[in-house]
Amino acid sequence: MSPHLETVSLEQRAILTNYVTCYQNRIILLEKELEPSDVVHASVLAKSKESPMAPAAFGFAPDTFEIQFEEIPFPSTEPAPPPASSRRSFWLLGIMMRSMQGGAWLTPRLYLPASIWVQQGAPIAAFPEKMTACGTMRNHVLVLRQINHLAVGPGAYYKALETFYRGLVAVQNGLSSCLSFVPELEIPEAKKKTGVFAVLEAVGHNIAKGAKRLGTGVSRVENPRSYVDGVVAFIEPTLYLADVIEHFESQKQPPLDILDLLSRINEIFLQAACSWLCRDASALLERHLRKARESFSRIFAEK
Repeated sequence: MSPHLETVSLEQRAILTNYVTCYQNRIILLEKELEPSDVVHASVLAKSKESPMAPAAFGFAPDTFEIQFEEIPFPSTEPAPPPASSRRSFWLLGIMMRSMQGGAWLTPRLYLPASIWVQQGAPIAAFPEKMTACGTMRNHVLVLRQINHLAVGPGAYYKALETFYRGLVAVQNGLSSCLSFVPELEIPEAKKKTGVFAVLEAVGHNIAKGAKRLGTGVSRVENPRSYVDGVVAFIEPTLYLADVIEHFESQKQPPLDILDLLSRINEIFLQAACSWLCRDASALLERHLRKARESFSRIFAEK
């Protein structure tokens, strides 16, 4: 006998036995009710109220929480992080997008199923501000994509990147006023004030920013697809920037000014997008697991 099992009380063993029995019976029922093509992403829904194995008997009804069975690709098939740190943000954004579209491995031991992103009524902090930021960054990316970095000279492309960078700085500063973990950036080439007026202006700015953060609440998203659609629409056209960075890095004499600006752009995407996406994924995954535990707890309560 395993030394860990010797410390389990009789009451705990009885609970574990009931859990295993219920789970095995549920699998048998699913195999009988579902076609082979429907096994993947099959929802645990009631087929008949009279059935003793209906979901209501297990404590999770379709209107409260829906447990889904998903086929997880194992081992992880996700590409390894790029060796250059200047492209890490786009690698992470790609994983987040794929997790929303069908599930993806964030790390070799952490899988993000697509179902965590579409939880009805899930609380999302600063939801309107995040969606506005996604739409604005997407528009900036679409404008930049109209300029072919392979066709124009380094000087012309640098000017286009500089305009793009300024737009991203404004987006990040807008998010920093409602999300405390997003740092505020200095506006490029802004004229700095000196003296007591500069101090008073800085104090007033910090007070206004703190007031806005207090006014930014947590929204319960009634249509979770709007969150997913907004994020995916932003990420899809943005990923091409990884190829742009790789193109300039691979040159024999890479333009250092362009690479420096692209590195700062990468940092903005880490701070103004990846930071809150990872926090949202963590909160949604925790909520998903908590709901699952509550559902299985009701199983034992009704036993």
